[in-house]
Amino acid sequence: MASDGIVTFDTHKILRKGFFVLYTQNFIEKVSNTQDTYIKSYVKKYNFIEFLKFLRPSVSYGLPFIFDTKKFNKLFGNDKTFSKFQDRLLNCGSYLTFRYYYRKDETKLHNANFCKADRLCPACAVRRAYKQQLKFMKSLKSNPELLNKRWYYIVIPVKHTKTESLELVYNRLNRVRKSITHSMRNNRGFWGQFDGGMGSIEVTKTRNGWNVHMNLIVCSEVDIPVQEIITKDKKGNYKKNYISDALKSFLMKVGEGSYIHNISKLDFSSVELIRDNLVEVLKYSLKFSSLRKQDLLIVYLEFYRKQLFFTFGVMRGLNLEDVELEGDEIVDDEFVEVIYRRVGLAYEKEFEKIKGVKDELQSFGL
Repeated sequence: MASDGIVTFDTHKILRKGFFVLYTQNFIEKVSNTQDTYIKSYVKKYNFIEFLKFLRPSVSYGLPFIFDTKKFNKLFGNDKTFSKFQDRLLNCGSYLTFRYYYRKDETKLHNANFCKADRLCPACAVRRAYKQQLKFMKSLKSNPELLNKRWYYIVIPVKHTKTESLELVYNRLNRVRKSITHSMRNNRGFWGQFDGGMGSIEVTKTRNGWNVHMNLIVCSEVDIPVQEIITKDKKGNYKKNYISDALKSFLMKVGEGSYIHNISKLDFSSVELIRDNLVEVLKYSLKFSSLRKQDLLIVYLEFYRKQLFFTFGVMRGLNLEDVELEGDEIVDDEFVEVIYRRVGLAYEKEFEKIKGVKDELQSFGL
């Protein structure tokens, strides 16, 4: 046992240079919740990989659901390529490095081997949304002119039927998206009132077929007139919605079979409200984890190398599409660094060290 550093796992404390560093309940909950997220994500990906293994030798014989077999064979037909794909997905989160800033009682996931396949990995989807949220909020903070604009949240679905393919419904929505960006770029009609924004394509599957819709957050220098309407959901509950006659006219003119929409003004007066308002746009890839395996495969093949998150106008320069899943860090403070390794469906503590900006490292291999 080292004379100047003692790690005691049962009491969650480190004794160093005459004082205790305690692992608080906040630390324990952060680590436990993160590990739980990565374990659940691993299980979902493992089941999906097993499904692909089952399909690979059977693709040429026909299957009870329709998907792009040519693209499937290109992505998964080669043994070496499939092995790399499998390793990347299943090794995601095999180790997690946390930093506990004990003076602030804050815990950050500093590093991990992320697969970055956010359309298949719920854990990476959550982290990507979190990084995009931070980047957007940082941009607002550094740009008061952007923060002071009027912000609106708009949802635009398109018509679909039970028998239509995902490709057909997506192409319908994509034509609407192109019409929106064209109108905004040329300062025409309803969309000419907006300076820019960001959006995402969200996909779900129900008994009524593929539901594909756009979530948009857009900004303007002027107030956009909206009308309140009362609607009833499937459970018979009444709720308020907001529509725009000008937006309805635009959608009818585009002619993709639907003029249904929802528009509401956003309140960006506090950090909490900004975070809440960003959730709907940034959570698009989280919905994929709720799909059945065969539907998830169809989505993955259809949207392979397609951008489901986009920015336009004044938001384009913020480059929110490109965020790295690097770790979080608080600078100029002492912390304890703890590394956990996944063993089966659990994590074991593998390494622990205490570090300070001015102090020499005191490390122990466990």
